[in-house]
Amino acid sequence: MALLCASVQAQKAGGEYKLWITTDSLPSFAMQERMYVALMALGGEGTRHWKVTQGALPDGLALSEPEGTITGVVRQAGEYAFTVTVSDSGKPSHAASRDFKLRIVSALLLEWMKPPLARENRIDGSVRVSNGSKDDFDLTVIVVGVAGNGRATALGYERFSLKAGTTQEVAFGNTLPMGGYGVHADAVAEVASKNVIFRQSLQTASPLSITQGP
Repeated sequence: MALLCASVQAQKAGGEYKLWITTDSLPSFAMQERMYVALMALGGEGTRHWKVTQGALPDGLALSEPEGTITGVVRQAGEYAFTVTVSDSGKPSHAASRDFKLRIVSALLLEWMKPPLARENRIDGSVRVSNGSKDDFDLTVIVVGVAGNGRATALGYERFSLKAGTTQEVAFGNTLPMGGYGVHADAVAEVASKNVIFRQSLQTASPLSITQGP
């Protein structure tokens, strides 16, 4: 969970805060996950108004001025910093600001765990797949070796359920004819209940050489 910057600024009257933001952090969300966060405040007079006064929300999100809710869907992972200010309709008006950090993680992450390695007549390795979302995945992982003529040979195939917030290693390997092979790994995750599909791919930077026949 992203931590909230400690500084809180507010106008005072009679030595006491008249208005302040009580939300102290924002949860992490995954790419393409629908976000709904209600910012909370105490004090003030009359109607409250919320706005981003420094930095910016990531593309796909919006802050509702009267309700103080952040909603939408983000399609780019990253960490976003911004300042939110709430003011009231008192006379004089009071205001309070807080700095937030919002972390958007990749819903599906595919990485080389053991990078592909060619030994004599085999290529072996493994990938790591991670589910950063709040939904279980129906996940398919396919790894192939692609020869210079475009012919693909299967090195690994698995289909399984990957629980939300978990990681799994998938090993692959096979014997191949002599030649050079680029290794391609693809992961496809489906959340059927939401009609959402996530995809990730990996590819070796240069061909691996098989020096012996199978």
